[in-house]
Formats: sequence, C-alpha cells, structure tokens
Amino acid sequence: MEIKDGFFTEFINAIFNFKYYINFKNSTVKKAFGFLFILALFFGVIEGIGGSVSYIQNINRLKGDIKSGIIDFEFKNGEVNISKSPYILSKDENLIFIDTNLEYKEFNKNLLKKYNIDNKPNVLLIFKDKLILINDFKDVQKINFGDLEKVNFGTNQLLTILAVLKAGSIFIILYQIAFNFIGLILSSILIALIGLLISILLRVKISIFDIYKVSVYCLVLPTTISTIFFLFKFKVPYFYIMYILLSLVYLIFVIKELKDNLNNKQI
Repeated sequence: MEIKDGFFTEFINAIFNFKYYINFKNSTVKKAFGFLFILALFFGVIEGIGGSVSYIQNINRLKGDIKSGIIDFEFKNGEVNISKSPYILSKDENLIFIDTNLEYKEFNKNLLKKYNIDNKPNVLLIFKDKLILINDFKDVQKINFGDLEKVNFGTNQLLTILAVLKAGSIFIILYQIAFNFIGLILSSILIALIGLLISILLRVKISIFDIYKVSVYCLVLPTTISTIFFLFKFKVPYFYIMYILLSLVYLIFVIKELKDNLNNKQI
C-alpha cells in the first residue's frame, strides 16, 4: 500500500528512518522521480541564491566604482579602455580581471597564478582586444572585440548592461536547478545499478525498479551535505566519491531492512 506523505516528511524519514523505506519501495517510480525533481528544485534554489549573492556583490562594486568616477569606460573601434587598469575584483569563488593596457597575446599569463584561477568556478578576463569567460566546467568562451568594430559605447551604456546582468542572476538559480536535477538523475541510476549487484550478493529478491525508487531517497543526506559544503565554501578532495559511498552505505542498510521485512512476511 502506497502512503502519500509530503516532501518534507519523506525528506526527514529518508535520513533518519530506514524502516520507512518500505513505503518508498511500495510507491511508484513516477513518485520517486517527482521527489527527485523537488529535491533538485529545493537545493538548486538554495545554492543558486548563494551563488547569486557573490555575483551581485561584484556587479554592485563595479557599478559603484563607475558611478564614483574611479573607473571611466570606453568601447570604441573594437577595443576596450578603462581609466583604472588593471582592475581586479576577487571575491569568494569569482574573479574579474581587467587589463586594457595590453592585448591578450601581450599579457603575461603567469601573473594570474596568484589569483588561483584554476580553483575558481567563475572567471572573467578582459583585455584590450578580447573577453574570456571561464565557467565551473572549465569551458572557455572567448569574444574578440575586433568582431564588434562598428559597436561603440561608453560608461552610461555599460551601467545599463550591468543592470541587465544583475537582473540575469535568476539564470544562476535556473542553471543550478538544472545542474542538480541532471546530477541527481545520473547519481540515482549509478546507485541503483550498484544496489542491484548488492541485492544479488545479499540474496534479496528485489526488482531494479524497486532498487531505483529507494536509491533516490538514499541520496537525500549526501545531497544535503553537498549543499552545506557549497554554501560554506568547504573544499573536500574526491567529494563525489564520498557522496556515492555514503549513498551506498544507506542503500545497504535499506536492502537489509527490506530483506528482514520479506523474511518476517514469510514466517
């Protein structure tokens, strides 16, 4: 019999009550998948807001420097020029580095090592002739200003652009939700496949669909820990391996609980 409890009731029981997992097993794959989506939505919003704070703070500081006259900006004839160069904003895990005195090919890349850019998920580099954006996946996007030679704008237009970019922080939240959802799907499939092997070794008759359903809920505690680490900037080497191992520990206890439940029914 399927028990219809709310998200937070299932959330708490997934962490603290192994006996409750019989209810997860008796539910539907659709319900488990729905829980997975809400879990991604819940933590995605939290992590997205956390990431947006630093992003917005950097934009506000840049806007403040422009409005106070510390920086004067001009984009003309395919080149960027600012009055204060180099200009550096480094906060938490984000870095904005602007040096319009030099073209990209003239810049000494070794100067960036002290900013530890390899360990920063969001890096924006701007030179006289080029913009380089490096994201969390080390995907590098480049814009050659020479391709925009006919575009000219100054400080006022830049303030308008920054206002749009600030409003665009909502996309950080949407991105985090999508990233979490895809990650949870892949992790739940991996846990379910390993769990199927564990159930065979423990001689527990359970279908792959039932294994998948309980595997989804075994991800709750590791995902909670992952979000806490994200918000407080904790860096743990090989964390994903620990994430999977903790999920598997939960799954082993769950499979044993399901085995005991089956044995009790046969007595």
